[in-house]
Amino acid sequence: MRYAHKVVIHLTAMEDCWVEFTSPAGAGLSQSIVAGGTSQRWVFRHAVDMRLGNPGGIRLTVDGKHPLPPGTVEPITLRLGLGDKISS
Repeated sequence: MRYAHKVVIHLTAMEDCWVEFTSPAGAGLSQSIVAGGTSQRWVFRHAVDMRLGNPGGIRLTVDGKHPLPPGTVEPITLRLGLGDKISS
């Protein structure tokens, strides 16, 4: 089976940030801490929900877009879908 799209996520942390990925149905996929001064990249072939514990301390791009609303400092969950669909 061939997929027409992937969700490509790139996070650069200026400060430590907790990150969790779940399926849209709520199943846990992964959880980690990205240390300040490092970067992490994830690629999914399906829609995912991404919860960020310190969104004010990171730079985030998803499929080349910057999905965080300006000034976001509280934990946030982003719904990242195929076909460039992003919502919070």
